[in-house]
Amino acid sequence: MGKILQRLSLLVGLALYLFDYGSDIYVAVQYGENNEFWWFWMTIGFIGIPSIIVNITAIVQLVNYLTCIAAVLQLSIVGRYIEAFVSLEHKRIYLLAMLRYLETIMESAPQWCLQVYIMLRQWYFPSYTVVSSVFSLLSLAWSITTLEKERATHEDRGFETCETIFFLMGQLFTLISRLSAIVLFAYVFRYYVIIFLAIHWLLLVVIIFQIQRRGGESFEKSLLLSLLAAFPSLFHVSKTVIPTKNPKAEMIVGYIFIVLENIIMVTLSLTIEMPGVSHMDVLMPIAVSFLVAGSILSIICGICCTDLDDN
Repeated sequence: MGKILQRLSLLVGLALYLFDYGSDIYVAVQYGENNEFWWFWMTIGFIGIPSIIVNITAIVQLVNYLTCIAAVLQLSIVGRYIEAFVSLEHKRIYLLAMLRYLETIMESAPQWCLQVYIMLRQWYFPSYTVVSSVFSLLSLAWSITTLEKERATHEDRGFETCETIFFLMGQLFTLISRLSAIVLFAYVFRYYVIIFLAIHWLLLVVIIFQIQRRGGESFEKSLLLSLLAAFPSLFHVSKTVIPTKNPKAEMIVGYIFIVLENIIMVTLSLTIEMPGVSHMDVLMPIAVSFLVAGSILSIICGICCTDLDDN
C-alpha cells in the first residue's frame, strides 16, 4: 500500500506540473493572438526564466549525461518524476521534491499573481486563465506539502496521510490569503508592490544573516544562505528552507510576520482611494474573507506543524 500511495502521489505531482505549465503556455498564446504583447512576453518570461534556472539546478543536483540531455530539452522535472516513479528511492524523491519546490516558488507563485492581476486590471475572467491560475495554486500547495513530507521522512519521522491532507489544506488557504493580498495591493498601488516585497525580502535577509552569523557560519556562507532562503518567504514560510538548526521559533515568527504584512496590504488597499481603481465594492468582501480565513489558518497551521515536528 505504501508504494502504491507513493506512486499515486508522484503521478498527481507530475499531472499538476504538466497541466500548470501547459495551461500557462496556452494563456500566453491567447495573449499573443489578442495582440496583447506586453502580457504575452510577461507570461513567457515568468515561464522561461524559472525553467532555465530549474534545469540548471537539476544538473547541479545530479551530474550525468541523462540529466544534461533532459536539461537542454527543458524536461528535467519530467525525467526526475519518471526516475522516482520507477525506483521509488527516497533520495531521488527528496531531490525531486526540492527541485519541484524551486520550480513552483519561482514560476507558479509569480504566475498566479500575474494572471490574477491581469484579470483584475481588465476586469475580464476568461475560463482558460482561471483554470491556469487554479493549476498554479494547486501545484504550489502540492509541492510545498510534498517537500515537507519528504523532509520528515528524510529525518526518520512519520507524516501520516491525515497530517498530509491537513497540511495541504492549510497551505491552500494560507497561500490564497498571501497571494491575494499581494495582488490586491498591486491592483491598487501598481508597481509599489515591488517596493513592498523588496523591503520584506531585505528584512528577512538581514534577520537570517544575523541568525547564521550567531551560529558561527562564515560571512560568505551566511550571506548566500540568507539571500536564497529569504525569497520563498515572499509567499510562505517553509521549515525546510530556513537555514537554522532549530527553526521552530523562526517558523512561528515567520507566520506572524506574513499575517501582519497581509493585514497591512489589504488595509491600505481598502482604505486609500487611488485614481483609476474600480470594483472595490466587489473586491472588498472577498479580500477581507481571504484575509481573515487565511490569517487564522496560517497561525493554526504554523503551530500544528511545529508541534508535529516535535513528536
